[in-house]
Amino acid sequence: IETHVQRIVRDTNAAKSLKALYDYKCQVCGLRIEPASGSFYIEVHHVRPLGGGHKGLDTHSNMLVLCPNHHAMFDFGIPRFISGESVVIGETSHNLTCKHSLAADVIAYHNEKIHLRTA
Repeated sequence: IETHVQRIVRDTNAAKSLKALYDYKCQVCGLRIEPASGSFYIEVHHVRPLGGGHKGLDTHSNMLVLCPNHHAMFDFGIPRFISGESVVIGETSHNLTCKHSLAADVIAYHNEKIHLRTA
């Protein structure tokens, strides 16, 4: 049986460098998970998704460093961007820790197509 697999190749170096820039802390809540001494776990979220026809780019301007809980919230479209530096989750505003900038078109795409699954 012949099979074909298609997968998105991510730039792991871009994600790794962004995680290090934020010292492995969530940009929303500041949580840093340390599963073992000196070892940290954090995730990178693509604000405009890479797959599913969204055509997001694998660049810092499309990435947020997030704890697993906030990553899931963004995947479900719960947060809404107020600006490139803040989001609203539920009725609570959160200032993001920002050491890099998100692209304006990425933020607009999230708010128009991802937020609360408006896509």
